[in-house]
Amino acid sequence: MKSLFFRILALLLGCSLVVVLISFLLFHWIDRELEPGGERVRSMIREAAQELVHDYHDGDIERAISRLDRFNVRAWIEDDRGRTLTHPGVPSGIRNQVREFPQIIYPHQNQTGHFIVYTEPVELDGQRYHVIMTTTLLGIHRQGRFEYLWIPLLTMLVLGLAVGSAAIGYWILQPLRAFRDTAGSISADNLGARLPDHITSRRDTFGDLAREFNGMTERLEQSVQSHNQLLRDVSHELRSPLNRIQVAASLWARKSGDTEACLRIENEVGRLDRMIEDLLSLSRLKSGVSLEPVAMELMATLRAVSDDAGFEFSPEGKSVSVQGPGTARCSGDAPLLMSALENVVRNALKHSPPGGNVEITLKHVYSNYSIDVRDHGTGVDPDKLHRIFDPFYRADEARSTGNGHHGIGLALAKAIIELHRGSIHAFNEDGGGLTVTISLPAG
Repeated sequence: MKSLFFRILALLLGCSLVVVLISFLLFHWIDRELEPGGERVRSMIREAAQELVHDYHDGDIERAISRLDRFNVRAWIEDDRGRTLTHPGVPSGIRNQVREFPQIIYPHQNQTGHFIVYTEPVELDGQRYHVIMTTTLLGIHRQGRFEYLWIPLLTMLVLGLAVGSAAIGYWILQPLRAFRDTAGSISADNLGARLPDHITSRRDTFGDLAREFNGMTERLEQSVQSHNQLLRDVSHELRSPLNRIQVAASLWARKSGDTEACLRIENEVGRLDRMIEDLLSLSRLKSGVSLEPVAMELMATLRAVSDDAGFEFSPEGKSVSVQGPGTARCSGDAPLLMSALENVVRNALKHSPPGGNVEITLKHVYSNYSIDVRDHGTGVDPDKLHRIFDPFYRADEARSTGNGHHGIGLALAKAIIELHRGSIHAFNEDGGGLTVTISLPAG
């Protein structure tokens, strides 16, 4: 953190130094521009003298002289024979110093130590005039320098602070944005996100943090990969003993005649076998599989799923109804999508009350197809809604264990739908029950 502190301090000091340097150069330029003998001041004197003569011709000399008085400037007009045309006349101490037109008489020359004398010839309508002007050192020059200087200085100061703040903000926010984007892209299905090299190569606190972050995500990815590999290995290894148990149960039933116990064993073995199959499928999907998309008719698929699921749960009086357009074509891996839809519909039937009906509604929404699967059960605790698509999660422990539910179906459905660039989410209905909405690209 000390390194970061000193870098920020150095950046601020650097910006302040640049502002001071620019201000000094600006002051030097303004000081040179407003020198009494400088071209800019001479140009101002010429313009003022011409305006004064014009005002004299227009009979408005008094207003012109009073306007100059506000800048500590006094002025007189003479004709080409040296007669003063304004009142009062030119003080003798000043007139005696004037030798030519134009001329500048500095304080050390006129021995007053207070003012500068300017003389300027002006010609108007064929007549020549001489204008004599005086100003104190604390008058137009010093006052003008201050008036010209404080606005640029303040502007440069504000601009320098703004540039410095923007530079510091960019320097700090650039790695923070990279952290935010990378962290936001990390999920259970994407653990390969890393911070870019231009962040990890920094020799400051952000660089240290970025290297630690990348190391953490790499260790996490390796841990998840090891976990998935272990899950696949265990699932494969369980297949053989389960098959042997099933064969042994059949042989025992033939010898002992205890078909009820053997049937119970076979049912449990079948349940374990389905769980292992789901685990292997989920693991393959998480690892990334190549789809074999074909043109599908969603309505026909939904009707097939509803017929199979309705027949399975008909002994409990449960049913499934399907509503939607006559045709709804999409592209996808037919076996996988059917498996995902079956898991969602069967989950809705399992959580429906006896005699309940599960409603499937297909709608065309912009460039997607939306499939709503609604049951009329008790719904899910709002605090647990976001977790029902997690593997092995049971929103209602007692109910789930009682219906043979092993908590993989919705997780498998989510993986399949997302593999097809779709989305799936659930929400509670106001009148009771849960609706699972699946969105799939049309076409």
